[in-house]
Formats: sequence, structure tokens, C-alpha cells
Amino acid sequence: MSGDMPIFDLDLSNTKRFEASRFLKSRETIKAFLKEAMMTNDAQILQQAFKEAIKAIQMT
Repeated sequence: MSGDMPIFDLDLSNTKRFEASRFLKSRETIKAFLKEAMMTNDAQILQQAFKEAIKAIQMT
């Protein structure tokens, strides 16, 4: 089935990095965001989530 899928040449040069911190507006949202990151059991994801949470807290 995967052989039937077309392959696209995507140009991602104009895309921006997603910044979760822009959407973390409350303590409850930040808490839920960090909880989800912890559930991945991935240290890199958790580290990035903490960075985004810190940015969100600094912006308020």
C-alpha cells in the first residue's frame, strides 16, 4: 500500500519553527503541556517543553 503513495518534494524553506510558548497562557495549560511531555519518556522532548514553559512564564 505504501508504494501507491505519491512522494512530494516539499519546500519547507519558508516555514517557521513552532513555538508552544505562544499558546501557554495559564498555569493549568503549562502544567498540562509539561505532563504530556513527561508521558513521552523522551529527555529531549521534556527539555524542549521546559524551555517553552520558561519562555511562556517570562512573557507573562
